[in-house]
Amino acid sequence: VKALQAEDRKPVNGKKMRVKHTTMSKGKDLMDQPGVRNRVVGISPKEFKMLEYVNNFRSQFVELYPRRRPLMLDPPNECGVRKFICTTVRPSKLAYSELYNLHSCCEFVATYLEYE
Repeated sequence: VKALQAEDRKPVNGKKMRVKHTTMSKGKDLMDQPGVRNRVVGISPKEFKMLEYVNNFRSQFVELYPRRRPLMLDPPNECGVRKFICTTVRPSKLAYSELYNLHSCCEFVATYLEYE
C-alpha cells in the first residue's frame, strides 16, 4: 500500500479537516461491530494485490501523462483504509443508427437544426 505524501496529509482548508475528522470518527464506531470490521478495517490478500496493480497503473499513467491531474483510484474509506474503486465503462449504441455514419449524421444535423 502506497503511503500518503506530505501534501495529502496537510488539509487544504478547515472544511477538509472537519470532513476528514467526521468520516474517521464515524469509522471508529464501525470498528466495534464484528461483522463489518474485517471488510472495512482490513485489506484481504486479493485487495492488497489489486492495490499493487493500481499503484503500478498510476505510476505508468503519470509517466505517460505528466500534466494530467492525479487519478483517484484508491481513496481512503471511512476507517482510513485505502480501497480500490471498481468502475466499468460499457460501450453502448445510440437508438439513432443514422448518427454513426458521417453523411447521414450531417443530414440529421442539417434537417433538425435551424441557424439564426
